[in-house]
Amino acid sequence: MFITLGDIPQSVDIEVEQSQIDEANAYVSRFLLSKGIDPSQVDTQNPHLKQLAITYALYKAYLLFHRDKESPYLEKAKELEKELQRIESQITSEVVGITSSSGKTFGVFKIQRG
Repeated sequence: MFITLGDIPQSVDIEVEQSQIDEANAYVSRFLLSKGIDPSQVDTQNPHLKQLAITYALYKAYLLFHRDKESPYLEKAKELEKELQRIESQITSEVVGITSSSGKTFGVFKIQRG
């Protein structure tokens, strides 16, 4: 778990629910896997990953509350979406504390038909 409800800043003008925290934690795990990084091998207190999870939770909360195309919540969600992309672009194996010398071994098995 990368974040809890307690990690959401008090200054935000929207309520974040536990389901959005859970979704944000799952999102960070999926993001790491997409980068070839095992989520169980990283420090869950890494500030980059925490910021990614917080931003995602806020993004989902603002999306939930937007009502129309002119909604200030939708504008904030769009800003957070750009922030998510910026944070994601900065996260590498080295940023999360995984070095190339950690050496991963992948198993290979033959698939047969019939």
